[in-house]
Amino acid sequence: MSVPAPISEDFEKGLNPTWGSTNAANFTIDQKRPLSGTRSLLGTFKTGESSFLTVRLPSVCAIRIAFLMRADATFLKGSTTFLRITTERAQFHLRVQQNIFSIAQIGSGSGASYMKAGGVIATLLPDAMTKLSFSIDVIKARTETLVSSEGDPTPTKPTTDSASDPGGALLGGISAVDIGISPGIQNVTTGSLWLDDFTIE
Repeated sequence: MSVPAPISEDFEKGLNPTWGSTNAANFTIDQKRPLSGTRSLLGTFKTGESSFLTVRLPSVCAIRIAFLMRADATFLKGSTTFLRITTERAQFHLRVQQNIFSIAQIGSGSGASYMKAGGVIATLLPDAMTKLSFSIDVIKARTETLVSSEGDPTPTKPTTDSASDPGGALLGGISAVDIGISPGIQNVTTGSLWLDDFTIE
């Protein structure tokens, strides 16, 4: 089962009041440098501080997340998760480290914790708008990522990867998406991240 009703936020009316939050004061609605329309979500972060918004889902088997993003040079030079997808037995961390975008999977399989670090998917450019989509199907045990950055003459081709534990077991339903700096992998970053046209379907 996928998301019963697509979730779409352009932040023109502010933050969705149904979303949960941790350190919500680090998020504002920016009207000076919006990515799209007249307003974008802006997160301003400090090293070692978790700060994220949570979209709860009714335990679905497949989702596709798409959004526009822009980050300043300080944010991209750090090492942090900026989007986290939680399933019953694992988490997928969309990360940036030294301008490199990658995806890591952490979880517990056969009673032992594990971490699967993905390879380089794209190089993100400071202050450039990037279109990003991430799809996960826990039944097919598969993910697909597509990144296209403003000013990059060679947008990435879709990147696919497996989505199961090291023993091949399925990961259970998808229950939440966290936007911003969320825990699970050490985060060392400061700086600003803008998001807009955020959809889950």
